[in-house]
Amino acid sequence: MKNLLAPGGPTRELVFGSVDQKESKKGQMKMSRKYKRKNESADDEEPEFLQFENDLDMNDHDNDNLKVFHGKVKFNYNKLLLPTVAQEADRFHASDALVASIVNATLIDVGLISKKDQDLVVTRAKIRLERKKGRKLCIAKNMEENSGKLTCLGFDGKKTDTLCFTEDNKRRKLVKDHYSFTNSEGKYLTHQTLNVSSTGKNIANAVLDVLLEYNSLDVISALASDGTVTNTGRLSGAIHLVELKLERNLHWLVCLLHFNELPLRALFYHLDGTTSGPKSFTGPIGKLVAGDLDSNPGVPFALIPVDLPCMPQEIVDDLSTDQRQLYSFLVLISTGVRHPPVDWKLEKLCHSRWLTLGTRILALYTQTTNPTSKLTQLATYVAQVYARSWFEIKCNSAWQSGPKNLHFVMQQILTQAGFNI
Repeated sequence: MKNLLAPGGPTRELVFGSVDQKESKKGQMKMSRKYKRKNESADDEEPEFLQFENDLDMNDHDNDNLKVFHGKVKFNYNKLLLPTVAQEADRFHASDALVASIVNATLIDVGLISKKDQDLVVTRAKIRLERKKGRKLCIAKNMEENSGKLTCLGFDGKKTDTLCFTEDNKRRKLVKDHYSFTNSEGKYLTHQTLNVSSTGKNIANAVLDVLLEYNSLDVISALASDGTVTNTGRLSGAIHLVELKLERNLHWLVCLLHFNELPLRALFYHLDGTTSGPKSFTGPIGKLVAGDLDSNPGVPFALIPVDLPCMPQEIVDDLSTDQRQLYSFLVLISTGVRHPPVDWKLEKLCHSRWLTLGTRILALYTQTTNPTSKLTQLATYVAQVYARSWFEIKCNSAWQSGPKNLHFVMQQILTQAGFNI
């Protein structure tokens, strides 16, 4: 083309052929992009305060010039700081657009924004940035002021034989409650021994003593514990009494694994009988479960269908000995595949470890030639509900989403297993 338009005409012969569609397409796309960028830049330069034109016109004392303003106005970068506005926006959960609109309307009313002076126009992006900046400052200030203090405290108790001195200066073994306390990361802090009965009031006093020791009465926001009634009772529970003492609400972080044990205990009591001691039951199944199951050989048994949870290898490796043994019995009950943990020595029965009871029920089922209907029902519940829920908690979102989601998960599992209790 340059040769064709050169002064004096072309220097050589030219032949006009068909249209080069490929190059023409490239040229069209290039022109389209250029046109699009031009339109976008024009839109960006338009002021964002056109919604306030009516207010501007009402405040404009020049009645001879009432035409609607649609022009492009250049204004300087708004460096106005709005920390208090951002704080109030977070306090009342207002949207960025709403806050920006109110701020602009206020500035118009006081005469700081007009058609000729628009440097203080506030957009929702500025409100959003101010809120983020304010939150970061609050977090940094809170961490600096509360360094070394406790925002979450976990506590758990255990009754053990404790060597004590009586009033006549004699050594005696007495059963006492020992409570251990941890921080939000699960690290050990301290422990206390209750010399009185372990009621909710006494446990609450022990928790308050630890918070006072770490100067955390004003910053504590969550308490983690088991779901026993002495901790979670709505009237005399330890957490509720701590809230009454602090005069504010706290987050209740209740152990979901402990919550999962309560239906198994209720079903076992209903089908077989209650406890008769710290390590025994009154019913026939309870007596067999508490007996010696390590020397009994396995017998052919009917498989119990279980929808096994997908357990990543890192979670399986992190399981304790009794947890891995329960998972192996769950695989044996559902598929018939025998893994080495099945042959490990079973833990002794203890009413504070219902996981051991579930494992022993499955072991008894695999060692009984003609199991009774109650034993079959218990083994089915342990395999399809209790054990499955336990491992769902370990590797599913129910571990972090609270008891409500866990309750929903257990309802679904109970429905699939055919239980109506």
